[in-house]
Amino acid sequence: MNSLMCSIIIPALNEEKHIKECLESITNQTLQRFFYEVIVVDNGSSDATTEIAQEYADEVHINVKGKVGAVRNYGAKIAKTDILVFLDSDCVLTKIG
Repeated sequence: MNSLMCSIIIPALNEEKHIKECLESITNQTLQRFFYEVIVVDNGSSDATTEIAQEYADEVHINVKGKVGAVRNYGAKIAKTDILVFLDSDCVLTKIG
């Protein structure tokens, strides 16, 4: 049985200054980790975005070309759940609970 409840999709392009804090804020939530997956879709970053994302995300897809909408749609297609949460890579979640 699949225990995943939602897929968190984060498009990124040259976000090494922000993506670690974003991903850590997801990890630090009270929701247990096995209830969600984190997918980072990189649009061809030339900095360390991909390497940082690989430390936290379940999946990192690299060099997905297109505008941000196409990159988000790519993440939606590979998501394992029907509930999709889209975050920008500079978003930091407040801890709930």
